[in-house]
Amino acid sequence: MVQIRSKEMILLHVLILCLNELSTATGLLPNFPGNIRMKPLASQSENSAHTCNERERAIVVGGGPVGLSAALMLANRGYDVSLFEASPAKEIRMFNPALAYLYNINERGQVLTKMFPNIHKMLVERSVASIDTGYIVAPADIKKEIQSPKLPIMRNSYWIPRHTLTALLWDAVDEHNESRDDNSLIGRIDYEQGVNCVSIYPSNELENHISVVVKNKDNGEEKIIDGKLVVGADGIKSKVRECLQEQTGLFRSWHYKKNKFKIRKWVTPATGLKLKVLQLPANRYSIKDSNGKNIMTKNTDIV
Repeated sequence: MVQIRSKEMILLHVLILCLNELSTATGLLPNFPGNIRMKPLASQSENSAHTCNERERAIVVGGGPVGLSAALMLANRGYDVSLFEASPAKEIRMFNPALAYLYNINERGQVLTKMFPNIHKMLVERSVASIDTGYIVAPADIKKEIQSPKLPIMRNSYWIPRHTLTALLWDAVDEHNESRDDNSLIGRIDYEQGVNCVSIYPSNELENHISVVVKNKDNGEEKIIDGKLVVGADGIKSKVRECLQEQTGLFRSWHYKKNKFKIRKWVTPATGLKLKVLQLPANRYSIKDSNGKNIMTKNTDIV
């Protein structure tokens, strides 16, 4: 039995919404444009506002799908990126029952993946296309035979477990760093795993910059990183959001309102909905189709 709560309805088929995270974060900076508009990704031969000698730094807190996507987009727009993830390196690619949900990457989400051809290729290879899946409606009375035909779920989309998608994006980050050269106009993504965000405050060293304090979970060592842009992609209990709300006084001269970073919740038709789902092993059960013919189940069939 699965209890679906509104705070868990974060579907990656709207992966492109990570851009909203970026526009929220840029609202912190008084001289940064309020809206981010889509534009072609930088290439090593194109002109860029950020040269290799004067690239600005962006800090991304959270190494899940949103944080990794944001890091890749920022690096391809000329930022050097510092990415911090709380989970230890050995747990990054492991299955986590607390985050055991599937993402459906539909056409909106593919706007982002298709910006990076290799990411989209890996998505297709590691996911299950919606045209290969479906669902069967089972009657509540166990004495009745299951005869409903398999119904398609969604077209032109891909189903992928969260931990698989996260691993895919970490692979993309490594590939990004390996494919660029030191003189590239494309930024580098430096990352650390197993570190927590501790605090955020206006930089004492650089004007219109933010200082982020992170702490290593193993040895307790702390360090400070300054960035022009900070993206809080650290989940529903975001430390970035918490710091911005609780330390409003530190940012008073920046003229921002703390309510801007308050969590907003909406009630959806799925709130409180309970679903009982059974995924059938392949070639072990047979059911009757709409024509009364016995067919073997596939591992992509869900009752």
